[in-house]
Amino acid sequence: MIHFIDCHLRRTPFSICGAFERLCKVTTYSLVSPLFRSAPLASGDKILNVQLIDTLVDALGTDRGDVRDMATGLLCSEHDVGNAGRNLLADTYSLESLVEPPLHRAYVYYRAFDSVSRFRLITSDSRPRLLTLTYRCPANAGNDNISVWLGHTKLGQRAFSASWSTTQILIPGGMLKIGVNIVEIRWPTPEWNLDAWVADVAERCEMERYEGVEPIYGYLYRLYASAAPGLVTHEKVTD
Repeated sequence: MIHFIDCHLRRTPFSICGAFERLCKVTTYSLVSPLFRSAPLASGDKILNVQLIDTLVDALGTDRGDVRDMATGLLCSEHDVGNAGRNLLADTYSLESLVEPPLHRAYVYYRAFDSVSRFRLITSDSRPRLLTLTYRCPANAGNDNISVWLGHTKLGQRAFSASWSTTQILIPGGMLKIGVNIVEIRWPTPEWNLDAWVADVAERCEMERYEGVEPIYGYLYRLYASAAPGLVTHEKVTD
């Protein structure tokens, strides 16, 4: 299990990951593959399941503090939002990746199929960070604002925009905990004509064109977390 924890937390693709190679040597591949579901072995973002890692660490026993320290240290060293920053739209950091295979891979932008989109932001310290997001809302979403949250704390809100709009939001120092933090984008609720939507879905299904039958709450072209510069110029946050 140590080898599994090691290769699961690393960003290195499985095909060139030394920990994955060591794992394959100590067991049969038929036992290894179910642990990784359908994640691509050659390339692509890994699906990061922090809850699974915590469960495995607990199963190894409370006296194995060295394993927990190793897992926490590796998680932060591999995924920390350092000077290079992190793309939170990557499958590794989107919580929707754990629910179903990412549906946005065929697109150059992220599509929100729920009123709340959740992403992991992993840090090794509580210094301030800067979120840069490029978003737009469906035309039928009305004029409600979108809001950005860190856990249960509202960071701010931005105006409805039917066209692509880029903005930045500062996460003040001291708000982030070491390890995994959850960033939420809360979208305005679109208004649908139910009869017209049902008719459109039925027509698409008859034509076996299932793409686009899901209601869309919002779009993200970019959600990037980076180290905050000493002086940040950003929009005034309306609470």
